[in-house]
Amino acid sequence: MNTSPTAGDMFDLSIAIEKEMVAFYCRLRQLFGNLPVIRDFWGEMRDEEIEHIVQLRMLRDSLPSEKLSEEVDPAWVEKGVRILGEIQSSFEEPIANLNQAYELAHEWENGEINRIFLFLAEKYIGDKARMKIAEKMIDNHLERLMEFIPGYQTAADREAVRASG
Repeated sequence: MNTSPTAGDMFDLSIAIEKEMVAFYCRLRQLFGNLPVIRDFWGEMRDEEIEHIVQLRMLRDSLPSEKLSEEVDPAWVEKGVRILGEIQSSFEEPIANLNQAYELAHEWENGEINRIFLFLAEKYIGDKARMKIAEKMIDNHLERLMEFIPGYQTAADREAVRASG
């Protein structure tokens, strides 16, 4: 019996990670729901994660079963499993202010999550134009987080905003 991880397993894991990020941004949206501009920002980040899920599913569904059955480097799966566990365990930790929320989002988005997404895109998108779209989608997502919300760019500004939910 073959127990080596496959491309299909990697897509499923990546989709599970993106779903956890949707839940994470929903949590932040709720915690800062009393401030519309901040609530809406987290809602936009959530919506982009949903788009990542859609893109991953479309890519997975476009692949023939032989491609989905191809073995992948177990190190990628190990990274994905670790990331998924870290995101899930983060829900047990309280978030006291906007800076903690921002730093956690920054840690996840600039860590290995997007590298896994791009690994799948690079390996399985045959069309260079579609690959550029995937890269641009990730770049825009990271840029949105880096620019953040006017008036809340510094750690001190963000620390002054207490979570309410």
